[in-house]
This record gives sequence, structure tokens and C-alpha cells, in this order.
Amino acid sequence: MLAWAAAAPTSASSPAQAARAAAESIDTNGARASFTALVEEGRHYRGHPDMPAFVTYNRRFHQAIVSMSGNTELAELIDRYQLAVFMHLLRRSVGAVRLTQESVDQHDVIARAILSGDGEAAYQAMRAHLWHTAEGIIERLSASG
Repeated sequence: MLAWAAAAPTSASSPAQAARAAAESIDTNGARASFTALVEEGRHYRGHPDMPAFVTYNRRFHQAIVSMSGNTELAELIDRYQLAVFMHLLRRSVGAVRLTQESVDQHDVIARAILSGDGEAAYQAMRAHLWHTAEGIIERLSASG
């Protein structure tokens, strides 16, 4: 799922395309204020890792981006294949503190691009975030046998 999401740049159902669309629509329907509040909430986890709460927050972060993009099909895919399984694998191999800090840092890069209205930067930041996660999973699975 993550490799597909990061590698499908021309697909309308790509999370990277959703980030681009979110950046382009950030100033509609109060999206900027609600997304800014969500990003601020997520920054709390940088210094206070709480994996179950962060997994819930992570889903909300990605769903907010998809919601701003207007892509209802991708919203359903995220719910169906939420990163909880992947987060669990990474947490076991990397550790909750490092995983949370890296994710929050990457979310900040994505959020800055979206909030600046820079669709291309949002697209690239989301793509890098997804690839980072996918590569981490593959690396850990390969090392475990």
C-alpha cells in the first residue's frame, strides 16, 4: 500500500496528489484554521510519544489532507488500509519515540507546504514521507529474515 501510494504520482488516488490538491484548496471552507490546529496537536507527540494516541492522530492527519483534496475514494482506502499495521511493525523495530519524532517532523514539512499553498512541495513532501515509511518497513522485514 505505501509503496503504491508513494510511487503512483499520476494517479488521482495518490496521497501525494491529495497533498497537492489540499495545498491548492487550503484557503477554502476554513481548512487553514482546522488543519493548523491539527498540526499543532500533532507536535505534542514529538516530546510525549504515546503510540496508541499517535496512531489515531496519524490517521486524522492523513484523512484531513485527503478531505481537503475532495478525494472520497482515497479516504476509504486510508480507512481500509490505515497505517496502524505498518506503524506497529515500525514501532517494534525502530521504537515509539523515534518513530513518533520522525513522523511529526515529516508531517511538519507536509503541513508547511500545504499551508503555504505550494502544491508541488506538498506533493513531494508527502511522497517522501510515504517512501520513508515504506523503505523502513521493507528494511526491517528484510533484516528479520
